[in-house]
Amino acid sequence: MAEASIVLVHGAFHSFRCWSDLTPILEGAGVECRAVDLPNTSMADDVAATRRCLDTAGTPVVLLGHSYGGAVICGAGTHPAVQSLIFLTAAVIDSDECLATSRGGDMISPALAAAMRPTSEDGPLYVDSEAAKYVFYNHCPARAAAAAASQVRPIMPACLGEAIGEAAWRSRPSSYIYTQDDNALLLAAQEVFAAKLDCPTQAIWSDHSPFLSRPRELADLLVPLLK
Repeated sequence: MAEASIVLVHGAFHSFRCWSDLTPILEGAGVECRAVDLPNTSMADDVAATRRCLDTAGTPVVLLGHSYGGAVICGAGTHPAVQSLIFLTAAVIDSDECLATSRGGDMISPALAAAMRPTSEDGPLYVDSEAAKYVFYNHCPARAAAAAASQVRPIMPACLGEAIGEAAWRSRPSSYIYTQDDNALLLAAQEVFAAKLDCPTQAIWSDHSPFLSRPRELADLLVPLLK
């Protein structure tokens, strides 16, 4: 029987596959892992997908959100299965707030802003795959960065513009993990988000994607938070 359970929520432009290097390490430490595959069609859809995953949890879980996934867990984390929240270089938004207008939500890096490619006013947002290697994976070996960048997916503007309801961090214990060499969500923005929580924090010398560039070091930070 697993000693702890975690549900992992990926960020924008990614999929559940981004956790594939981290989950075997956590499972080896006795942690049951589930990964949500967000549709990235709207905030409401992404929150609903996360809550459906939580519906299958047989035990209390820790809910982790990475990047945009932090905003998602703010909305989904009120689910009764959730005992605590972990924000990994992640957005934190308040009740009835949307990411685009939240404090900190306007602080994406210039590199990420330049890499985003809107197809039309209301159409999906893409990230240029060549730029993604620098923005998301600057600590990864070149081959791993190229492979990950080739799998980035679009998101719809409604992911950024729709508000959540009640913010889960107001009723759940939370913790925040900074990534200190992040080209997507700069450390200053992470600090703005973490300050909303007034919670314990840790840091890892990593790019935006420590689950790929530093999976063992990330696991070493996570496991004590799960047990």
